Amino acid sequence: MNPKEWQSKKLESTHRFVSIPATKPTTGRPAGGFLFGWDKNVTQPEVLHASDLGIFLKLSLPVPTLLVFAYTPPNHNTTNHTAELFAKISAYSPSLPHVIVMGDFNARTGSADTNPLSRRQSMDPVLNTRGKNLLSLAAVEGLTICNGKPEGDPQGQFTFINAANGGRSVVDYALVSLLMKPLVASFNVLDWPHSDHFPILLSLYYAYAPTLGQLC
Repeated sequence: MNPKEWQSKKLESTHRFVSIPATKPTTGRPAGGFLFGWDKNVTQPEVLHASDLGIFLKLSLPVPTLLVFAYTPPNHNTTNHTAELFAKISAYSPSLPHVIVMGDFNARTGSADTNPLSRRQSMDPVLNTRGKNLLSLAAVEGLTICNGKPEGDPQGQFTFINAANGGRSVVDYALVSLLMKPLVASFNVLDWPHSDHFPILLSLYYAYAPTLGQLC
């Protein structure tokens, strides 16, 4: 949604929001930043943690769920940042074993998954060091990647297009715990003309079935 649409729809009157501002490096464009919104008619989620690691929320669904929106910057601190993110997830997951993590990890995982016996499809064949680190940390937490699976994303669509050189990659992911996996109805990568990242959308099977989206 572009700013004019935001203002015209007056979402503040119908939704509540929690946000973290983007940071401006010495060079380049602002990076990071989070905005999470929910309909005022929905039970308000509990904000467990909010920092540059992401927004950690407890959702009061039929099954209490840990929902994390995350961003990992593409710099020399990527490995440490990702490790801190998963350490924080590990702190909450014992009491909230139904876990969803969504965001831009700036990591390319090819068609690999956290379980070597599980294969995904991906239009991005590259598996880089950041991707290997993400897979390793997610595996320790028992999380699996939703991208590139038959339920909505059978080809593993690109999630990022570099406007400067036309390069394409998969760097935005949804990961879920094994207890959460049976409740995933579909994962989709959507078209979006306002950003070089495409939104990712995760739909769940629930008596009240929310749809979770990340605009990266």
